[in-house]
Amino acid sequence: MTAGRPPALVANASRPAHRRLDGLFDLELVPGPDGDLRTPRGAEPLDAGDLAELVRRTGGAGDDVRILLAGGGRHRAIFDELAALLGRDVLITPAGSEPSWSAVHSAEPTFVDAVTGRRADWQVVQPPSMATELPGWYDTSDGTVRERTGPVRLPLPGGVMLASRADFVARRAAAATLLAGHAELTTIGAVVRSGGFVIGDYTGRHEVADGRRLAASLAELPLYGTEVRMWVTWPSDRTEQGRLDHNLRRFAETTGAIVWAPAPDATTEVLDSCRDLSATGRDGGPSSWRSYVPSLAGPPRFVSDADGRLSPAGAVLTISTDGAPLISVEPGRWRGASDRYAALKRRDGLFPVDLTVVPDGRWAVQYGASGPHVVGPRELQVVLRSVGWQGEDLMLLATYPATVAARLHHYGRRLSEELRAEVWVLPPEADFTVTGGAPQAVDGRGRPRAWERLTPGDHTRWRSVDGILVPAPTGVSRPAPAVSRRAVPEAPAGPLPLTEPDPPLAATSRDDWARATGHRASSGAATVPANGHGAPSGAATDPATGDRAPSGVATAPATGDRHEPDTSGPPPRPLPPAGATPQLHSARLRLRHGIYWLSDRPRVNADPVDLYVVARTSPERVVEDGLPTPDLFAVGLLRPPAAESLRPGESLVRVRVDPAGAVDLSSIDVHVPPTLQLLLNVRESYLLPGGLLDRTRVVAGYLPDPNGGYRPETPFDGQQPLRLRCSGARHGVEGLPADVPRWPRAADGTAYLLLPGPRVAADGGTLAILAAKPRAKAGHRLLRLRVPRRQAIDVRAAAAQLAPLQSVRSTAAMLDQKGIGLVLHSRDFHKVTVLQTLAPGRSGWKVVEGLDGVTLADFLARVE
Repeated sequence: MTAGRPPALVANASRPAHRRLDGLFDLELVPGPDGDLRTPRGAEPLDAGDLAELVRRTGGAGDDVRILLAGGGRHRAIFDELAALLGRDVLITPAGSEPSWSAVHSAEPTFVDAVTGRRADWQVVQPPSMATELPGWYDTSDGTVRERTGPVRLPLPGGVMLASRADFVARRAAAATLLAGHAELTTIGAVVRSGGFVIGDYTGRHEVADGRRLAASLAELPLYGTEVRMWVTWPSDRTEQGRLDHNLRRFAETTGAIVWAPAPDATTEVLDSCRDLSATGRDGGPSSWRSYVPSLAGPPRFVSDADGRLSPAGAVLTISTDGAPLISVEPGRWRGASDRYAALKRRDGLFPVDLTVVPDGRWAVQYGASGPHVVGPRELQVVLRSVGWQGEDLMLLATYPATVAARLHHYGRRLSEELRAEVWVLPPEADFTVTGGAPQAVDGRGRPRAWERLTPGDHTRWRSVDGILVPAPTGVSRPAPAVSRRAVPEAPAGPLPLTEPDPPLAATSRDDWARATGHRASSGAATVPANGHGAPSGAATDPATGDRAPSGVATAPATGDRHEPDTSGPPPRPLPPAGATPQLHSARLRLRHGIYWLSDRPRVNADPVDLYVVARTSPERVVEDGLPTPDLFAVGLLRPPAAESLRPGESLVRVRVDPAGAVDLSSIDVHVPPTLQLLLNVRESYLLPGGLLDRTRVVAGYLPDPNGGYRPETPFDGQQPLRLRCSGARHGVEGLPADVPRWPRAADGTAYLLLPGPRVAADGGTLAILAAKPRAKAGHRLLRLRVPRRQAIDVRAAAAQLAPLQSVRSTAAMLDQKGIGLVLHSRDFHKVTVLQTLAPGRSGWKVVEGLDGVTLADFLARVE
């Protein structure tokens, strides 16, 4: 025997009957004369669709599939698609392998390398949309497929994910999306069923455990005295919710750990921006976490932040200089760069910051008692606004290694999209020096390096010259935001995200509320509160819609710019009369109001009441076409707002509301979308849900007078109820509300796009996609796509959701009648990956050469 060579395996012995494994479907294939795949007795070539149908027809549905084929890796593309179609792992042999049976492993199908004779390891092909680096259900080490034993636990950064046979693939994919959270938080993921926790084992069995049984199954984890966040989803049944609440308390008492769970009306998901766990409301906005504190435990060390994450309860440690307003770095970095920070000078339009970069490339801020913590996009905006940021472009002064550049750039691009500002970073391995008061990017030898812009697109406001950012030439740059940290006053505060520009809402956003009720910003310095809570400064933006109050509206003049009002014109007209405050009571019957986060018996008006609603169109259009809004509700004000607070093109309508048609906002004590959070404790504001608008009538309209006040009212006959017209939602699909069902719901999904195919809206570039492969169609191409979780809109579910709301006008029913089940807006094309390009063949679709692996945006740009 040659030294170092494994024992010889009999390469061409007769094949014995091998042992079958539970849950594993063995499929034997042979190569055809043209390099295709066939069954041993078949004469026709088989593609992935044929193989999937064969597996399902012969009893393999729900099982992993083991392909008994020498050199199966040569057909990897087919087996990738097979895994996608089945939603299960497919085990194949590597290219260049051949079958072998040894005396030791005679009951196991074994393959060896045809050249070296060494045993070849099985390759696990995971569904492409859910592919991870995590292991499969079976142990494939040493070239043999074996059953694993014990409970099913998938590793999480700082925790475990529990799974069962039925959900293993999806739970594995979800686990892979999470990056490391705070070191003092343990994460436990579990499926909730009947108010208990599903615990599975590798025999395929599972049990629904209570809190104590869950604690016992995790006994090897050091949970005592720690804080645990539960990656769970609450059931919708009230009885099961109570049972889960009880089990979470028992789990906390048994382990001695403080246990965190999302609020009952929220779910948990991994934020794509920072890859950390967040509590998310049904509206898609951030929610909060609920704590279960055991006896004798101290106070929790974490709190819910603006992104719905758990962040340390201490204050964010920041340092500000005139030229670098936000510095939150480790002490060593501060000591090494303090002189450079002090030498920086303020530049209009640029906002230098220096933050901590963690080893995986994400951006973090420092906390006093617990060190760095990755910061989410909303929370970062809170911190930025607290030190005076008002929309300027960002410069990150942090230095970082080349190994984390991709992740750092990804985070910065997402941040740039949400801030609507350019983000510039140093090149990898570079640092900065100060030249003429400006940060200059240099390499280790002091030579200038070019700054890197993370903002997508060809247009820019800046360019890098000798390592210094200077304004781009006229005609190249985009219009700069009309902001200056020295001249622009501060606006209403709050943890508010900036997103795509949407039209102003019909008095349903927090900006419109501040504007309509005459709120003005307060000037003066603000400090950084713990986790950004409190009242940081900055332009107010609605978390649900991204609306942002424009400069000059609802904003006081800057100090030194005040002037006396012009009194030479005609006197302003008086405001319309205020409505009388109605008596309130809890609804006696359950109301079908169509708002999922509102109880079915809220506090409503007992008497008729007149309310004012701000519209971004004329009163006549409101009566004819409906009130344009992205939401399934409007907000009525008892007192009319000042006419000067309305934006151009806006008007006011007076609505008479019959009893039980208006919900008292100040009485709502449950989690609501961020759109309404500022209104909860404000008197004289009422919610008008879409399902109750049949109890309303539009009685008058008011247009602002250019000389001040309102023009004389335009009366209506009072027979037309207020209706809502879905418009201006953040997702970009006109005619659908913001709160619309998304697809895929649990994890990335596979969809298909027919080219040429229908465009839902040619001007917006919204495309209809298919959840299942259609029949081959001559003259067309078919793209197989990987669609990230919740990126497409489920039109069919939206139509079912809106069907009972007769006073809400949308395009959902029309699209559903046309057979359009899923739609994808062009702004999300860059998030979708083209997996395969197919063309019609003699027996269906066949794979052809294409631009596989690129984003859908890149694909369409190259072929159109």
